Amino acid sequence: MTAIAALLALSSAVLHVTWNALVRTAQGSLAFVAAQLMAGALAASLFATLTGPWRIPAAVWPLVLSTVAVHGVYFRALAAAYRQGTLSTVYPAARGLGLMVTAPLAAALLDQHLPLLGWLGIGLVTLGVAAPAASGALSPRARASVLAVGLAVGVYSLVDSHAVSLIAPAVYISLQFAGAALVLLPGSGTVAWMSGVGRRSLGQAAAAGVGSWASYLLLLYAFRLAPAGPVLALRQTAPALAPLLGGRWLGEGRGASRWVWASALAVAAGGAVAAWH
Repeated sequence: MTAIAALLALSSAVLHVTWNALVRTAQGSLAFVAAQLMAGALAASLFATLTGPWRIPAAVWPLVLSTVAVHGVYFRALAAAYRQGTLSTVYPAARGLGLMVTAPLAAALLDQHLPLLGWLGIGLVTLGVAAPAASGALSPRARASVLAVGLAVGVYSLVDSHAVSLIAPAVYISLQFAGAALVLLPGSGTVAWMSGVGRRSLGQAAAAGVGSWASYLLLLYAFRLAPAGPVLALRQTAPALAPLLGGRWLGEGRGASRWVWASALAVAAGGAVAAWH
């Protein structure tokens, strides 16, 4: 992995956990998530228009439709997970599951094979992101939502890492966010929510939208420079921050410090191994 790919993945990680924390502040409101996607789609479209022409090869449309469908599942499941669990437990478990799905599929379907050292790094990261979840109980419904999120992450990462070899990431993510917003809007109550909340909530939704767009745009550019498995492995530095953000910012209570530190050390070690590869 190049230094630029590593920097993109790390920057994406910080933005990703931050916007997830904002969704958690809204208690996993589906209306908040839909408003977030609308803000992200607006930012993505503006950026894509300013940075280059909109060229969409015909071969990309099936991938766009696929990623929109999977992202619809992802965002609905994510909102449900945050209604049922905390940032400290939901986020690490979901990201770990996503990595566990992506790396084997990338090797099997995209011929992105890793040496033993690469798999060791991914294994360490997986252990690290699962550690905080082990420190607190997730209800059966929360576990089901987390499982859906993790599977969706694995599938859309595979689709998107292939798609950005065919289309500019800025254009692709614009189509992705706009499509996901259209999928989530029906039945979400977003219009009523936006008219009934204050500026602070609207600002948080907008910030989450811009943050989620920027986070994923950086990840797509990283996919252009390195295989999906190592990129996602290094991005897993974010789950090490989730228990700290959950406790200090969201007031979710102090988790057992041994789990927080075990997670941080395992994630740091695994990310370093993946980046070295």
